[in-house]
Amino acid sequence: MKTLKFNCPRCAHQIEMPFTMRGHVLNCPQCGQLFNAPNPYRFTWIYILAFALAVAFLIYCVVSQQMESSNMINRPGPDWK
Repeated sequence: MKTLKFNCPRCAHQIEMPFTMRGHVLNCPQCGQLFNAPNPYRFTWIYILAFALAVAFLIYCVVSQQMESSNMINRPGPDWK
């Protein structure tokens, strides 16, 4: 079973708990302070979304650049009659 180790924000007592309890409200066994257990995956979805948007924008830029350059080749110049 995976465990999560962290320190109490008030007394710095080291706490170990099952990984499945991440994000839950806990009491420190030493000082009794209430706090939320850390959640290492809390912002993972934000990073995934930002990466997906960056890739989509990059693909859009490359495709639009290719389309523009191909249109420039096939477009007649100003002296075309």
